Amino acid sequence: MRQFLWYLIFALSLFIGYQGYVNAQNFRETQGEARNAVCKALNQTPEACELAGNAEPNGHSTGVTGRTYQFQTKGGSYLAECKREYTFFGAWSCTARSGSLM
Repeated sequence: MRQFLWYLIFALSLFIGYQGYVNAQNFRETQGEARNAVCKALNQTPEACELAGNAEPNGHSTGVTGRTYQFQTKGGSYLAECKREYTFFGAWSCTARSGSLM
């Protein structure tokens, strides 16, 4: 029983480490959703948004639990924070607010 517990702890540690690594990668899958969140914060539809459809963020920060992108708009700098539905798995969702990474 004791050996099983150690294997379980080891497997859980590997899972958390790998999922944290995947979450910390700067994938383009969340950049589009981050852009749409900024458009929503500006009260603009994604089709009529001042940010182009392929707009690149001015800066980004990644971590084990999420990603943050900074976009520069005419109204100032906006941050889009993206997190998974459940900490290590699930769909990504982004929210935006006025602010800067610095």
